[in-house]
Amino acid sequence: STIGLGDLSPQTKGGRIMAIILIPTLVAAAGEVLAGIGLTLVERRQKKIYQEQFSKGLSESYIRAMDSNNDGKVSREEYVLFMLQEMGMVSIHEIEELWKQFERLDVTKSGYIETEDLILMKQLRNQDVTC
Repeated sequence: STIGLGDLSPQTKGGRIMAIILIPTLVAAAGEVLAGIGLTLVERRQKKIYQEQFSKGLSESYIRAMDSNNDGKVSREEYVLFMLQEMGMVSIHEIEELWKQFERLDVTKSGYIETEDLILMKQLRNQDVTC
């Protein structure tokens, strides 16, 4: 087999062994370099977006946009969720899916996931199996 150079291929047993070792290693190294470049570009973009958002400052209209429960105040949760969406790091669809997942895990409907929820989930699973 060739290494992408047409008629050029390792001719000796040592050359073939070296190719077996080097080709996957070099492909992996190239992948690491490309991943690093991609990560750097994404980090630069996120930093730029964050700086743009921060430089806008807070206005009354911006606070109203962040205030998802319309109580006139912005909680830490509202601020973080709003900023994650603004920076393009998470979509409203992903947030809604996580809220639904939380609701399913909060069996006691206390607003928290606690040991009691885990115990109740286990009991409910056992009931479903025996019915």
